[in-house]
Amino acid sequence: MRIDKNIILRGFPRNKDKYVRLIEFFKEILDICGEIDIHPVVDGSLAVFAYTRNKNIDINDIDLSISETKFPKIIRVLKIKGIKYRSRDFHVLEIIRNDLKVSFGSAEQWSTNLPTDYQTLQIDNHQVKMLSLAGLVKQYEHALNNRIEKVYGDACEGIKYLELRGKYKLLKMEKPPLITRQKIIIDPFLIASEHILKNGDRVLFRPLVKNDAIAFGSFLEGLKEETRDKFGPHSLTTKEAKNICNTLNYLEVLRLVLINTNQEIIGYMILSFLLRESQVLRYQIYKIQLRQKRDACIAPVIADNYQNSRAGSIMLEETIKIAHNLKIKYLILWQGVQQTNTRAIHYYEKFGFRKNGEFDRYGTHNIDMTLTLNNH
Repeated sequence: MRIDKNIILRGFPRNKDKYVRLIEFFKEILDICGEIDIHPVVDGSLAVFAYTRNKNIDINDIDLSISETKFPKIIRVLKIKGIKYRSRDFHVLEIIRNDLKVSFGSAEQWSTNLPTDYQTLQIDNHQVKMLSLAGLVKQYEHALNNRIEKVYGDACEGIKYLELRGKYKLLKMEKPPLITRQKIIIDPFLIASEHILKNGDRVLFRPLVKNDAIAFGSFLEGLKEETRDKFGPHSLTTKEAKNICNTLNYLEVLRLVLINTNQEIIGYMILSFLLRESQVLRYQIYKIQLRQKRDACIAPVIADNYQNSRAGSIMLEETIKIAHNLKIKYLILWQGVQQTNTRAIHYYEKFGFRKNGEFDRYGTHNIDMTLTLNNH
């Protein structure tokens, strides 16, 4: 990536409408800084966009750094002008107007040991210092390292981590990594993803981990009888949840969960690389030769309060992506889908699954369905 000393801010990110309003607010804050001889340094998302010009990122606020000793000087002017602000415990001064936010971070707290060979960012008639590309990369590395310990205990932290890692990869111009089950063991967040439900709630889809046992148990125990009757891979109890979380083996079975920002598990997906003999024999009748390790089966279940929320579609779509990246050829249903569950049948068909045949098991009549992903 070739970097000029003076960078002109061009183009628009994904959230263009908010971005245009945010930039106008930012220029107003820059005028205030100029009046009181304060020279902030741009970092964070705006700097990432300035360097990469990637149109697929969102810029929801603007981050700057200055000496924390300058905070009182800025606050005095904000009070005079009637501009809202708040001081945060983590050494940040936030300036707010409706849904817009410009944040001043403490240089002493957040920018130590970063390179000071700043660029100049040109925004219309305004100029402002900006962290160099090398400094920005280092800043994101620090942020990722500081957050990694929190991502499994807090979905909000996990979502923020994914955003940071995505922008870090843009700065590094990294190609998407080759995904294997061995790599997922080392870094489960390699296949994590953030999504938005129909009601606007943010959710995190990631592998189940040992520390999820309590939340996982609450999810299983909370399922209604009708939902429980349609899920057959294992019992739905807190005891089983604890056992599963204590014996996770991503090489054999990848268990994935959808988590809301209240830390509640609202969906669960099994992606099993171990096929049962009954499945293999049944598919031979359909003239489909299933193979262990090459093919896989899935079993999803959604919390009753989250039916029709897009949770099921999010889980299935992401699981299909994961299976494709893992070079799975045939993706089948755990023990088919009950013939009476027409809604589920149409749901799978929407994602490309095709009916293969029918069979009876445990007193129900079921339909086998298959999705072909990769030609080996």
